[in-house]
Amino acid sequence: MKKRISLLFLMFLIMISVLVGFTCNRKGNSEVMIDKKDTKLLTGITYGVHIDLQNITLKDLENIAKLGFRYVRADILWEYYEKEDGSYNFSSFDFFMEQLQELGLKAIIIIAYSHPNYEKTDSVVTAKGRAAFAKYAATVAKRYQKYEVVWEIWNEPDSPAFWKPAPNPADYMKLLQKAIVAIKQADPQALCIGPAVVGMPEELWREYFQRELVKYVDAVSVHLYRDVMPETAGELDIKPIRRLIAEYTKNKEVPLVCSEWGYSNVEKIINEEIQGALMVRILLTNTYAGLPITILYNWKNNGNDPHEPEFNFGLLDHQGNPKKAYYMVKEFFEELSGYQYYRRLESEAKDYLLVFKKQSSYKLVAWTSEKTLAAHEVSLKEGTKLRINYKPIYRSLSRAELKKLL
Repeated sequence: MKKRISLLFLMFLIMISVLVGFTCNRKGNSEVMIDKKDTKLLTGITYGVHIDLQNITLKDLENIAKLGFRYVRADILWEYYEKEDGSYNFSSFDFFMEQLQELGLKAIIIIAYSHPNYEKTDSVVTAKGRAAFAKYAATVAKRYQKYEVVWEIWNEPDSPAFWKPAPNPADYMKLLQKAIVAIKQADPQALCIGPAVVGMPEELWREYFQRELVKYVDAVSVHLYRDVMPETAGELDIKPIRRLIAEYTKNKEVPLVCSEWGYSNVEKIINEEIQGALMVRILLTNTYAGLPITILYNWKNNGNDPHEPEFNFGLLDHQGNPKKAYYMVKEFFEELSGYQYYRRLESEAKDYLLVFKKQSSYKLVAWTSEKTLAAHEVSLKEGTKLRINYKPIYRSLSRAELKKLL
């Protein structure tokens, strides 16, 4: 899925390479409602990765599961699977879903995009198009209802790259509502999320909420791409969106999930090691914020050009060779296997000292968002000192050691 890299961000990353630094602003219809018991896929803290089906193998899926991811996110393209009006061929997708089930992987499946048989542009804006899209959505939901799936309606409708000629929240919400009603009729236990938009100002988010977003979705999905570092997501996006959820919900709990987020490494601008650290900090930032699902973008690079930002979001290169980000995410899963977030230790706002717990065992994960790649010393209670930098480090703690730090 093509991502947008702004000129501002490229300039910012160039500054990193010159100044060797980072920046961070953060301081410390009842007809479609379902019972809470049916939202089990949206509880706890789990992680996943986006894949592109045209460049994925069974070995990739095996490695994704082995690494520690529990979700994969992929799209089921309307135009590809419906070659003739109302006639579908899902044989290849059937095989894909069977493999996920065998590997114990859950799925977020994006139902997208437009179809030339029904629409003139790459969007769905007509009654005929919405009816056909809803029929398609209901068909796939019914077909795959035995699998552990979360259905996402479209991808980034706030972007002209995905909703042409220009984003239109009113048209998108008409589509989402009709699609989710059809999905729930086909499978009353289905889970649906949206709008899968990139972080926006609160007033733009409000357009979706005013059109009854939380009446239809089981979780609000957001893509937290940004021109600054991951830790800013809490104050700038997660908290404002949660305020809107609380404002527009009454008797229905609606979680917030991050269905896509990543950083690209571009030759001579941001290296693989920095990318890897940022990918891990995405997982840690969203864990700290309590988001039940975080999907990293992307499993593999989308191309071979090292100068093209859109091609270089992968944990692996285009040929499937692991990048440094792969090994750093692997370390994250290995170090925190079985652990749950416990608390944050007191520190300066720029420093993150998160404690994770597994039964009677504790582990400290520490890093800084300070504007430098160099390490600095953090003074904890009882005279304990710790050197941290932009890359998260892991330290095991006994109960007694933790008690001294509290």
